[in-house]
Amino acid sequence: MIGNKSFWNGGYGSDATVSMLYYIFKETEIENVYLHTLATNIRAQKAFKKAGFDSPKHVKKGRYEFIKMITDKKSWLEKFNDSKVKIIPVVEQHLMVVVHFQEKIQQKLIDQQLILLDILLKM
Repeated sequence: MIGNKSFWNGGYGSDATVSMLYYIFKETEIENVYLHTLATNIRAQKAFKKAGFDSPKHVKKGRYEFIKMITDKKSWLEKFNDSKVKIIPVVEQHLMVVVHFQEKIQQKLIDQQLILLDILLKM
């Protein structure tokens, strides 16, 4: 979640997800990735779809309803293999994945994205 609302709708969630999937599918043997998001979280579902997740399925866990979304290596790489993503080693073996899309805007916004990605990778 991006807490500062002034950065909402900037594509950061989708970019972070694309960056993570790029690393997973290019650097590991993982073939499938799935996630659960609350059925009421339409913004997240749109971001995940934009990042390549598909096949939404309703799942109920306890009193909560979730949407399960999945993507696989082959179909994801067919869509996103040309992404301008660089994998940069960072202190303590953490990796920071930086998305460099040609249409990216101001450097200030990119700096905020790097901070978000670093936080996500440390989770």
